[in-house]
Amino acid sequence: MGLISIGEFPEKLERFFIYKGYRELNLYDYQREAFSKLYEGKDLLVVVPPGRGKTIVAKFLITLSLWRKKIACYLVPTVELLKEKARQIQEFFGDGAHVIVLAGEYKPYVSEIRRNEKRLVIVGTYEAFTSFLFNIKKYEYFRSAVPFGCVIVDEAHYLGDVDRRPNLEFLIWKVRNEFGSQILLLSASFSERSARRWSERFGLELIYENEYEPIKYKIKTYDKLKDKYKVVLGEVDLIISEFKNLGDNKRLLILIFCYTRLEAESLAIEIRNLVLENFKFQGRLKFYCDFVHAGKNFREREDTVKEFKLADIGILCCSPVLEAGVDIRDIKNVLIIDADRYDGIRLTQIAGRCRDRDGTIIHIVEEGREDILIKKMKVIKLEDNAGVFNGYYMEEIGSWVLVYNFPRLVLQQLYHKQLTFKEIVNQISELGNFQFRERKSKEFLIVENKVGISIDLLKDYIRYILEKSIEIGFILRSGGRYKLTNAGEAFVESLVPFGWGSEIIKYFKENRTPSGKEFKQLHERLVLKQLVEVEKIKDIKRLGNIIEFIRKYDSKNIEKWKLNSQGIPRIEKGFADLYRRTALWIAHSIYNIYLSLIHI
Repeated sequence: MGLISIGEFPEKLERFFIYKGYRELNLYDYQREAFSKLYEGKDLLVVVPPGRGKTIVAKFLITLSLWRKKIACYLVPTVELLKEKARQIQEFFGDGAHVIVLAGEYKPYVSEIRRNEKRLVIVGTYEAFTSFLFNIKKYEYFRSAVPFGCVIVDEAHYLGDVDRRPNLEFLIWKVRNEFGSQILLLSASFSERSARRWSERFGLELIYENEYEPIKYKIKTYDKLKDKYKVVLGEVDLIISEFKNLGDNKRLLILIFCYTRLEAESLAIEIRNLVLENFKFQGRLKFYCDFVHAGKNFREREDTVKEFKLADIGILCCSPVLEAGVDIRDIKNVLIIDADRYDGIRLTQIAGRCRDRDGTIIHIVEEGREDILIKKMKVIKLEDNAGVFNGYYMEEIGSWVLVYNFPRLVLQQLYHKQLTFKEIVNQISELGNFQFRERKSKEFLIVENKVGISIDLLKDYIRYILEKSIEIGFILRSGGRYKLTNAGEAFVESLVPFGWGSEIIKYFKENRTPSGKEFKQLHERLVLKQLVEVEKIKDIKRLGNIIEFIRKYDSKNIEKWKLNSQGIPRIEKGFADLYRRTALWIAHSIYNIYLSLIHI
């Protein structure tokens, strides 16, 4: 198939892309191929190395949707990436597009959507957009039954995340089959085998490139845990010394990826002290060193990254929160602490932050674990634990579905529908050949280990979920058909875990008019479960400090909590903000399920 040039697009599209500077000669071959296929209306999975312009392909498809008077949707895994992509899209299209952000419990106004329906771009997280899809009919957001021109899923390798894959795969299936949307999946972290498998599974055409630019690397070892920081500090000292000796006016930005939040915080303090003690910067040279992780609230993270970008010599210690495509240019050195503990997919994402061809990826590993890391690297040249490589070997992205994810998929099939058991089984089967990790449940036992689940076992498990949901009050059965109750619809919309929904329903059945104190106890119990089981906060003492701080506030004023009080240290504010966001989400979910039970 011959590739079309920009000049072969309709005149309006041609003028727009020439105005934005995207002539044919400015594009990689894969971009021209993607433009051609997308213009023909085909669905694509595009897998190319970091820094090769995947966002340009996304902007092209958004342009096509707007030109066709359809809504464009751009989905990302994290709030950090969401804010950045929303800003980039708004700047690129200017007055030609109206960008709406979907995150958390935020739901846009119907008037805002309808007023801008012909130039609307929705940027959202996977989970927030899924919730939005379930509320479209309820709030009557759109005049058209097929409002979406395209749905773009960035960082699509999250299909390999056992917790997020079921909802993400269902989301892709839903927008294709129910809304007829054109689909574009983007990633830098699929192996070729995985990419082919998932493109076939979704019926997408595949554009795959794995020619990574060769880049220098080092492997540094430490022999004891207490010596780890010495190795890191030594590398930072060496990098800054070499930079100063060059005597040029270029900037030096260093990213240090730490395995834990506490490590990022502690290391930032150590580096700041080292640099201020050993180096004196002349003139107006600006030095900046800080940490960033998910424990900080978004505004704090945004301010930290902004200051880092503006520095002449900037050092940022971060947990892997920045691995997923956040755009920080001019990074010359990336240090990865305990690099052997990451898989090839995450290493690819982290190393992709280094955009300088003369840059270096420095791996810090415990002595004796170098071989574990080297086996993950595509080494071109190796000499004394240094050399050149062109990327990492990436693991297969499988299709695991944990037992606790599966009930939600079953109930999602019934949203605003009445289906027979056979129809439910058929719809679930269309989502893929499910596999289960070995997992024991008090009420149901799955012992299949890395083996495709049989259709008989699938039917048995769906039947069990339906019976359990009827018992809880999520589903009604009439004349051989199943449908969701009001509480069931509220559960699907809320995205809370199945067990929690059951606990909330049971609570309100036993307490038809709960007191404020009883409500607080239920709310706090679920919030703590989320923080300990999902957010993996293990520092109970720190969590206790936050809870004591939060308890000073009335739960009726949950949306007005102020977390900048002097009553809590700066580091604790980030955890307090996480508590606030979690508490707000769960409070909304409990309230919505409560309203559904009393039929308001």
